[in-house]
Amino acid sequence: MVTNIQSITSPAPQGSSVNNSSPQKSPAGQNKESMTAEEQALEQEKQEMREEEEARLAEAEEALKNAIENSPEFIEIKDNIIIDMTHEGLRIQVIDREGKPMFAKGSSRMYEKTEKLLQKISEVIQTQPNFISVRGHTDSLSYGRNSNYSNWELSADRANSSRRALIESGYKPAKVFDVVGKADTELLYPKEPTNAGNRRISITLLREELTNPDYNKKASQRVNKAKKEKKKPDSGSNTNTKKSTPMPKIVTFKKTPGSVEFP
Repeated sequence: MVTNIQSITSPAPQGSSVNNSSPQKSPAGQNKESMTAEEQALEQEKQEMREEEEARLAEAEEALKNAIENSPEFIEIKDNIIIDMTHEGLRIQVIDREGKPMFAKGSSRMYEKTEKLLQKISEVIQTQPNFISVRGHTDSLSYGRNSNYSNWELSADRANSSRRALIESGYKPAKVFDVVGKADTELLYPKEPTNAGNRRISITLLREELTNPDYNKKASQRVNKAKKEKKKPDSGSNTNTKKSTPMPKIVTFKKTPGSVEFP
């Protein structure tokens, strides 16, 4: 289920719906040697936060794969699911395959199998604190020249239809970061613009660093908390405890008078 196809979010295209900067770089591209002690402590804390999130997203990825793998109802559409990790976060793609579409042709109406799949996805990702980005993609086949409806409308409508399906399955509306129609601007198969696999919905659990404007503040608070805990005295060195009883004075033993005879 993991694809070896080149990631469509690295590098992120212009106009991406989230911050294009990589969350793995130091502020302003500084070298560690040129950073102050406070900046180094902050960057180290941010790196720990990234690693914690990476581990949590990896667990969510494994849980989702197992949930789909162990569901008999999804056996026939396993090839329609691609799950991978990108610099934006954990990405889940529901794609068309030749002869196995997930939406009615030229419509935002999804099939029952697609609804059930989105329900299963919702069950797993709603346990994560991350915001999600829902994006619709199409192939390069266009509507007629005189049509008032294009791939832009279609991709946006399918993305919004997917959002509704997730919400109806229990996903919190407040955790939806954005809903985007990308038309054919980010093809999964660039060399095959009409390939059915280009028609897809992507649901990305976005990394917190890309969506939380107070990310640095949060890291700073963690640094300060760690400093305070480090300053706390150990329980064994509590100055408020009663003074210990002094050791008794050691007395020199006197020699027993007379001789001692042993049998």
